[in-house]
Amino acid sequence: MTDNPFVTLKGDVDVFCLREEDKFRRKKAREESRMMKVWEKGKSGKMEQRTRASRLKNLLQEGSEKEEAIGEGNELGVQATMIRRLHNSLEVGKHDIATEKVAMADFISQKREMFLVQMSLDTKQEEIRKLEERTQLKEEALEKSEKMLEEDAIRFDTFLKENDKKAQDAMRMAEKATKKK
Repeated sequence: MTDNPFVTLKGDVDVFCLREEDKFRRKKAREESRMMKVWEKGKSGKMEQRTRASRLKNLLQEGSEKEEAIGEGNELGVQATMIRRLHNSLEVGKHDIATEKVAMADFISQKREMFLVQMSLDTKQEEIRKLEERTQLKEEALEKSEKMLEEDAIRFDTFLKENDKKAQDAMRMAEKATKKK
């Protein structure tokens, strides 16, 4: 992967894995920074970039002042050319900053959109999980009801058989009683 974070990813790159890798890298850098002494840390981030840019501008101003003061010697002409090139590259750098801001805005909007998509996906998955849970509970209740219904049917059949048996016994006793009379 390139160092430029604004390059659009092509192909089937798992953005979420990249996010996890970035988190891991930042965490590792923080842990290393904790172990360092204050004077070993130095400047970082935008402050360091500002100081670098200001140092370059100071060098350019000093170089142009020397060029004006001394005149145009052979070695100084080469140095002046180098200073002009450096100055031009700084001007180009200003343009790059503007394009980086646009690229950053695009990057942020893309990340925001990815976050919203991930959030909606998580919400849908949670809703599916809840529906499956409800379905499982209803299926279990239905199976329990069917089981109870089968048990009731078996008990009713046994009751009917016992009742028939008692009725037959009563009929036999009544027949015996009428025969005796």
